[in-house]
Amino acid sequence: MLKINDLTFSYGEKEIFNNFSLEIKKGERIWLSGPSGCGKTTLIKLILGLLKAQKGQIEANITTSVVFQENRLLPFYTVMQNITLVGGDEALAYENLTALGIGETTDLYPASLSGGMKRRVAIARALSVPFDLLILDEAFNGIDEKNLQSAVDRINALTKDKTVILITHNPEEAELLGAKKVEINN
Repeated sequence: MLKINDLTFSYGEKEIFNNFSLEIKKGERIWLSGPSGCGKTTLIKLILGLLKAQKGQIEANITTSVVFQENRLLPFYTVMQNITLVGGDEALAYENLTALGIGETTDLYPASLSGGMKRRVAIARALSVPFDLLILDEAFNGIDEKNLQSAVDRINALTKDKTVILITHNPEEAELLGAKKVEINN
């Protein structure tokens, strides 16, 4: 499903990866773990093609959906417009928003939402498009315990046969998603 072979990447003189390899099978859930600055988000950007490796190969012929560290909501669009703008299905988006406890926000603008609500909108957006691989980069930051459980339940319900890559500093989140730990050290 996703193969990374002998990946090398640096930011100038700072080497992030040197001949790094990883294979993730279809339906597998992995937790990228490691200290801040070790390259977890960089690896995600390389997988998505937002950065280009200096050496090595990434084989990923899959449809990917992402919850980035930042919410990335457009302020001049409503919640529903933010979701459908990226190809999200409106009926599924409403189901996702409702499951995440924010079904009443469809016509609101991001400025009127709390930080935790914005995170849940970002999660709903990622779950409302077709995907084979779901990437969650610190997706649960700012979400309280009750809403975290709702988010995890919804993600688990919609990713039974999907591949999930999780980046988090919270082992409990990885456990809730049933993700296997992969340590990233540079």
